[in-house]
Amino acid sequence: PEQLLTAPLLVDKLSAADPHLTTIARACAELAYRDEQLMEALLNQVMGSAGTGRNCLTSGGYDAQSLVTLCWSVAVLDMQQHAFAVLLLAQTCKPLWASMVPEGLAQLYQAHMWLIDHSLAGRQGPVGVLSAHQLQNCRAARQEQLNRTAKVEVGLFQ
Repeated sequence: PEQLLTAPLLVDKLSAADPHLTTIARACAELAYRDEQLMEALLNQVMGSAGTGRNCLTSGGYDAQSLVTLCWSVAVLDMQQHAFAVLLLAQTCKPLWASMVPEGLAQLYQAHMWLIDHSLAGRQGPVGVLSAHQLQNCRAARQEQLNRTAKVEVGLFQ
């Protein structure tokens, strides 16, 4: 955690397509390390340096999983001021749908529910960005993830 305190300064040193950017975001989410400056720096580096169009992000070296991990991290850390960025990133993932793994689908569903819970997207979340079928797949992946976790926890308890 002490190294994370200087992370906003380090983010500027990483290249725009550095996979460590989304790894930093994921670590913050998993450790519940809520740093407004750090997350803003990560989002700015991913979105700002790559341009504004969808293809700019993907041509900048980010795959669907990386983008979804960033969305999920913002949602887990409940950084509502970055809701618009989450919507843009979710929109970017639509053409990359085929390359998403189940973990990415579950993360996208969690980000979707976060947006809806806080009415941050006009009660729609990524609806309209992703099809109803895609959101159903996200929901199913999240439920499968919860089922696996429950089985492991029951097994450990016994």
